[in-house]
Amino acid sequence: MTTPRFSNGDALRFGWLTTRAHLAPLLVLGATGLVLAMFSQALGRGGAGGALLSGLVQVAQVALLLVMTRVSMKLYDGEPVDLANPSPLFEGFWRYLLVMFLFGLLTAIGFALLIVPGVLLGLAFGFAPFFAIDGQRDPVEAFRASSRLTRGFRGQLFLLALLLMGVNFLGVLALGIGVIITVPMSMLAVIYAFRHLQGRTEAATPHVPSMTPRAI
Repeated sequence: MTTPRFSNGDALRFGWLTTRAHLAPLLVLGATGLVLAMFSQALGRGGAGGALLSGLVQVAQVALLLVMTRVSMKLYDGEPVDLANPSPLFEGFWRYLLVMFLFGLLTAIGFALLIVPGVLLGLAFGFAPFFAIDGQRDPVEAFRASSRLTRGFRGQLFLLALLLMGVNFLGVLALGIGVIITVPMSMLAVIYAFRHLQGRTEAATPHVPSMTPRAI
C-alpha cells in the first residue's frame, strides 16, 4: 500500500484549528512549558546547586513533552483526554526519557560533525520518541521504525520543521508569551504528519473530543 502523502499546509491548519478548539487546556500545557523553560534558564546560572536543580527541571520538561505528545495524539485520534486524571498520560515515562536522551545524543554528535549529519539524523529519527509512546516500542525498535517511516519524506519534514520554527519565532516576538499557543500548535502539526505517514488519514478535520481544562 502506498504511504499517504500529507500537506505541510494541512498540518499547520490542523494544528491551528485543533488548538483553537481546545484552547484552554492547551494553554495550560503551553504555559507550564514556558514556566519550566524560564526556571531552567535561571537555574543554569546558579553554579553546581543551580545545575542540579536545572537538571531536575529538564526532566520535568521531558515529562511535560511526553504529556503534550500523548494529548496531541489523542486529539488527532478523536479520543477523550482528561487532564484532571494525568497518570495515564505519564505512562512509559522512563522508556520515553531514554529515547529522548539517545535522540539528543545522536543529534548532538551529528551537529558536531559539521551540522549536516545532525540535521539528517534528526529527520531520520525524529519520530522515535513518538514510537516510544505509540505502541510502546523499545528504544532500538523506536529508532528503526522512525527511520522506516520517514524514508522518502525527509525533505518535506525538513520544510515543515522550518515552517514551525518560523511560527514559534513569531510566538517569541509576541513578548515571548505567544509560545504558549505556538508550541502546542506545532506539536499538533507534527502529530498530523506522523499519523498521515502511518496511514491514519481519517482525520481530515480536527476531532473535538471532550477534554477537561484543568492543570496537570
